[in-house]
Amino acid sequence: RVAIVAMGEPTEEYKARIQELLLAEKVEARRREKRRKSDEAAPKRARRGGWDSQTQEPENGTEKPASGEVAEPAPEESEANAKEGEEATEAKPEEEEEKIQLTEEEKAKWFRTLEPPDLSSSTLAKCFADYSIPADDEGFDEVRYVWQQKDECQKIISEWVLDHKKTMRIEDLNPSTWFRERLDRWQHQYQEWKRKQSEIREAVRKGEFRKRPRKEVSADPGNDAEMKEGDEGGAPEGQAEVNDEDLDVFGVENVMDIGDGRPLFLSFVYEDWVLLTLRYELHLLVHAFRHDVADEDRPSFHERHLEFYFHKYYRRSLQLKMFGVQTNEELIALVKDSVSISKETQLLEATMPVEEPLDKFLRLAEEHRRDRQ
Repeated sequence: RVAIVAMGEPTEEYKARIQELLLAEKVEARRREKRRKSDEAAPKRARRGGWDSQTQEPENGTEKPASGEVAEPAPEESEANAKEGEEATEAKPEEEEEKIQLTEEEKAKWFRTLEPPDLSSSTLAKCFADYSIPADDEGFDEVRYVWQQKDECQKIISEWVLDHKKTMRIEDLNPSTWFRERLDRWQHQYQEWKRKQSEIREAVRKGEFRKRPRKEVSADPGNDAEMKEGDEGGAPEGQAEVNDEDLDVFGVENVMDIGDGRPLFLSFVYEDWVLLTLRYELHLLVHAFRHDVADEDRPSFHERHLEFYFHKYYRRSLQLKMFGVQTNEELIALVKDSVSISKETQLLEATMPVEEPLDKFLRLAEEHRRDRQ
């Protein structure tokens, strides 16, 4: 049993054969194009008798020829037909003299691209990571390298596999329990924040909310804002209120209470909640991909596959128009403090560790909201 390995730059004989095949394909393509144009021109030739052969209606005032008679074309049409014939006669020698040649780019090709390909993209995606050159212990009597030596072939296949790992999708990848646990934790916290905002806003609307003086803030993160019916709010004399403009969003100990009973996210509107969700979901997606694939050669995925993996993990489409953008690059720019795209590899990268506190994303969203104002 002999294994023959043909990788890398082929022999001159093989290159010449490829050039012949490419030229033959180009000649055949030209012939097909001529036949197509000829077929398109056929209906025009059928009407040169002076009447429409399909509708059987006279044209140019001529009468339909009787059975067995040949229609006489109108004088002006005869002249036009004669002129067309002369032009065709003149053009024919030029076309025959014209030689079809390969371009410089085509001459540089070592291999042909076949249609259909030997493997479908889905089949290739499932098995390419296991590709390798034949090993001595696989039962072969001889492994023959006909173009390049073994070391060069090993380098070629390794680089090819690595490149495809960075650019091909993993069709059969499924979200892990690790991912679902963290997503559940996030969704629970998100709903707590939304509930808190609704609670305080409703109290403000009813006039029942009273800001607490800062020194009275409880250390208990779950402690709700004090409510007092009919109180117009404000800190007691001699105690300063929290100044929103000077507030350091990253210095607040408890995002549920910035020091006077109000949550840090009280002013959030729909867009802020959407961007907050996008921040964390992309952050978690990148980390979940790395965890679930568990391949050091595949730390993340190419930006063009963002919609594919987003749908696979979150079971919904990533609508770019919803964010007022047209490309993934523009989308990532909206939350560049949480995720980014590598300029060298075009892979998505998370800017924070996987176990970053959830309120960090809320603080970033609040900082972004203030910058927009």
